[in-house]
Amino acid sequence: MTYNNNKKPIKDNPSTKKLKEEMDSMNSLITFGKFLGVFKKEEFKELSGLRNQLEILTTLPDDFNGFFSKHGWIAYEGFNVEVMKKAIEYAKQGKFKEAEEEILNYYIEDNIRFIISRGASIEAFRARRQLSLNALDEYVEKHYYACVPLLLMVIDGLVNDISKETGFFAEKTDLTSWDSIAGHYSGLTALKQIFNSSRKKTNTEQITMPYRNGIMHGRDLNFDNIYVAAKCWCCLAAVLDWGRDIMNGKKTAPEPQPKKTFMQQLGDLKDSFDKLEQSNKFKDRIKNWKPRSLVIESNQYKNINSSKLQAFSPEKFAVEFLEYWQMRNYGYMAKYAYLPIKSKQNSQVAREMRIIFKNKELINYEITSINDEAPAITQIGISLEIYYQGIQLKKQTVFRMLIQGDNVINGDNDVQWVIVSGYQLIEYLKLD
Repeated sequence: MTYNNNKKPIKDNPSTKKLKEEMDSMNSLITFGKFLGVFKKEEFKELSGLRNQLEILTTLPDDFNGFFSKHGWIAYEGFNVEVMKKAIEYAKQGKFKEAEEEILNYYIEDNIRFIISRGASIEAFRARRQLSLNALDEYVEKHYYACVPLLLMVIDGLVNDISKETGFFAEKTDLTSWDSIAGHYSGLTALKQIFNSSRKKTNTEQITMPYRNGIMHGRDLNFDNIYVAAKCWCCLAAVLDWGRDIMNGKKTAPEPQPKKTFMQQLGDLKDSFDKLEQSNKFKDRIKNWKPRSLVIESNQYKNINSSKLQAFSPEKFAVEFLEYWQMRNYGYMAKYAYLPIKSKQNSQVAREMRIIFKNKELINYEITSINDEAPAITQIGISLEIYYQGIQLKKQTVFRMLIQGDNVINGDNDVQWVIVSGYQLIEYLKLD
């Protein structure tokens, strides 16, 4: 049995509804707290502002699909929120050309490489990863005539393997999934209907939509443009998010949970007050926090052992990651990677690490800069000497480190730092 959302909007997805319920609880907290005189005026404004922001976020995917799905763009879990917001703002002003340019400009090489790297956790995509990279090479060179057919093949076969039934373009293929943005009826299902349109006559006029039948059957001849190609990348990214949902058991809805009693709701309200008190204390710590003033001398951190670095510092975790790279311990390397998907297993990330690093030997490393950007974020500049395909390469990268946990900041003990970005570029070393 597949998930049937009865054409409810995305904002009625279970996770989004839960967020809405939390917002409603926050509203009760604000009202009750104001009555008791618990909140200062500025705190009341902060909580009200947060509630407004959350309200906007819950409606973004519906608004985006409402404006753009018929033009070949859809929202999905991994899509950039700011891009969606700006595109929607332009669309509401009647500036559709500017809105579409905003979306189009998102699909640049770096962002697409990130989409491909995230796909490594899906077994069905790993077999098609190289084809996707080939398509990207053609995209960067503006050879859209070669890029588009490759992506249409990748998308079709990928859905076939994930669904275990039929490909993306088959009429009976079910592309919905429970509690999903990409798998919402206004997402991939709507996109499939457009891309799968009947194209029975030869057409030499330029198209801006990747009509599969017209392109693959030689009827739409003038498809060689960035709009068609970028919409294929958008579709592939959404399919990968849908695929992760299917892998994580979200094809069908779980058993409904019983509603909370009035006493349980009161308990939740008390918990909210307790969290608010902790939050106020944490805000004081944030105000008093100062970034470190570090001067990096030449060779000071070259091949330094992690045991010689300050305990629980971001640079210590960065060097530990490099040490595990030298030992080819991909399982431990995976523990240092930021996981935006909570349900992703360490074994899946370890496979990603193996794909990225298995043919690259780390010879030397050196920390060249340490920049405490915020209480929870540090940028670590690193120089790497890597042996790859018989050549020793010197590359520069920046590890963006993020602290894990609630109410913790740089300088605290017993904390964990993870790498958000910086290591992914190792996958795409070029022998230049």
